[in-house]
Amino acid sequence: MATSCRLARFGAALTVAILMLAGVRLEAATSVTIAWDPNPEPEVIGYLVFYGTQPGVYTGRVDVGRRTECTLLSIPEGTYYLTVEAYTADGIISAPAAEITAVVKNRLLPATAAPDFDGDRRSDLVLWHATTGQWSRLSSQTGLTEVPDSGMRFGGMGDIPLSGDMDGDRVADLIVWRGSTGTFYWLTSSSGYTAGGSQQWGIQSLGDMPMLGDLDGDGASDLIVWRPSTGMWYWLTSSSGYNRSFPGSVAFGSGTMGDVPLIGDFDGDGRADISVWRPTDGTFYWLTSSANFSYAGARAKQWGAAWLGDVPMLGDFDGDAKADLAVWRASTGMWYWVSSSSGYSNSAGRNVLFGSQSVGDQPFLADVDGDGKADPCVWRAVTNVWYVLYSSSGYTNVGARYLAGAAGDVPVVK
Repeated sequence: MATSCRLARFGAALTVAILMLAGVRLEAATSVTIAWDPNPEPEVIGYLVFYGTQPGVYTGRVDVGRRTECTLLSIPEGTYYLTVEAYTADGIISAPAAEITAVVKNRLLPATAAPDFDGDRRSDLVLWHATTGQWSRLSSQTGLTEVPDSGMRFGGMGDIPLSGDMDGDRVADLIVWRGSTGTFYWLTSSSGYTAGGSQQWGIQSLGDMPMLGDLDGDGASDLIVWRPSTGMWYWLTSSSGYNRSFPGSVAFGSGTMGDVPLIGDFDGDGRADISVWRPTDGTFYWLTSSANFSYAGARAKQWGAAWLGDVPMLGDFDGDAKADLAVWRASTGMWYWVSSSSGYSNSAGRNVLFGSQSVGDQPFLADVDGDGKADPCVWRAVTNVWYVLYSSSGYTNVGARYLAGAAGDVPVVK
C-alpha cells in the first residue's frame, strides 16, 4: 500500500507569492506529498506544482487551484525534484520556490520478514553458527546456492542473531543482541560489512526479548525489546539516531499468560505494528502504528491451539502487504493461516501439510520466490537441509537445499 511522506511546509514572501521552501531531502514510498502555508497576497488564486527527475528540469506540472497540498501517487522509484509557483487571476506567476529533493522507493517494509542479503527482494536462507559467529547463507539470486561472502563472522556465544536493515538500503545487515550487556551490535551492508554501530537497549535479567522492526517508517530497522515481566514494549527509532533520550514504550501483553511477542504490519502503512499470541486462548492481539498504538484500536483474533503444539507466526500469504495470521501445528506438521484480505475470516482459512516435529523441524515464513507472498519453510538440523514450500506453485512445489551446519546453529528468520 502506498504511503505519503510530508516533505516540508513553506511560507510566503511579501511580493507576489514567491514561496520559500527549505532545502529538504527525505524518502517516501511510491508517493510524495508536499504542503505549504497559503500565500497572504489577496491576488493569489492558485498554485502550480512542478516535478521532474533532474534538478531544475520539470517534466510534470499539477495545477492544484487554491489547495495548499499536493500528493503525487504511485510514481516510479527514483529521485524527484519539486518546486511550487503561485499565480494570480491576471496571469502573473511567481518565481519558483527553492527546490525540494525527494527519494522515492517502493515499499520498504516486507510483510513477510526474513533476511535478503543480495537485495533482490527475495528471502535468502541464512544460518548463524553460535560457536563461531559465522553467517552462512544460500542466496535466492543464485538459485539458493552458497555464495562467496558466506562465512562472514560476527557475534559469538550467547548472542541472539537478528534479521534487519539498519542502514535502509534494503539489504540485510549482520545484527546480534548480546544478552550479557543488553546491547545491539551491527555491521552494515553499505559498508561492505566492515563498519556499523551499537546501542545498549534491553536488560537480559528482566527477561527482555530483542526484536527489530520499522516503527517510524523510514526504511531502517528500529531497536525493540519486549519485557515479559511487565508486558512493556520499549523501542528506539533509527530516525532519532537510536537516541536513548527519545524512547517509545507501550504496555501490551503479559508474560504471566505466556504471550509470544511478534512484529508485523497489520494496517499496511509500511510501519511495524506490535502483537502477541496468547497460548491460553490461542488468540492473536495487536496494536497498530496508524492508531499510534492506542488501546482503542486494539484488535484480536482467535487462531491456533497451544495444547496441540502450535507455533505462531505472521506473514503475507495473500500479497496485500498486510500481516496474516499463521500457526504451524507441531503435533501434525500442518500449517494453518487466515488472511487479512478476508477480514481474518475462518471460512477463508487455508492449510497445508509441511514439516515434521519428529525430526526437529524449525518452522518459519519467508518469501523465497519473490512473489510477495509467504512461503512456509522449515530448517531440518539433523540433515542440514532447508525445505521451502513455494506459494507461487500453489503450495505444491517443494524446494530442498543443503547448508552445512553444526549443533546449536540458529536459522536467522526474524
